[in-house]
Formats: sequence, structure tokens, C-alpha cells
Amino acid sequence: MTRFVNIDTEESALPYNIEARVSLEADEATAGQLAQLHRYASEGCPLTNLVRTATPVTVLVESV
Repeated sequence: MTRFVNIDTEESALPYNIEARVSLEADEATAGQLAQLHRYASEGCPLTNLVRTATPVTVLVESV
């Protein structure tokens, strides 16, 4: 947050310690099916892609 207000800091400029947890109830799923689901979610999740790739962000300031 300090970089946002132009204060020098030793902290990394990138997000860090991001973790997602999913609870899945699939008693009859095989290990292969679960691995396939994990790959699909990892490769297709919009939030994951946002974090993994450089994404331009525009900040608009409006006075009211």
C-alpha cells in the first residue's frame, strides 16, 4: 500500500502470498478426473490469469 501513496519501501512491488482454496465433494471422482479439473481451473480461471499475466490497470479519479 505504501507504493500507492508514493512512499519508498523494501516490500515487493508485486502481489504475494496469494492462495486459493477449493473444497470439492466428489467421492466417485478418479485421481485423473481431479487432476483434469485442477488443470482446467488453473488454466481457465479469470482471476488466476489476471494475477499471472501483466494486466494494465487504469485508475480514474473523479472529484465529487
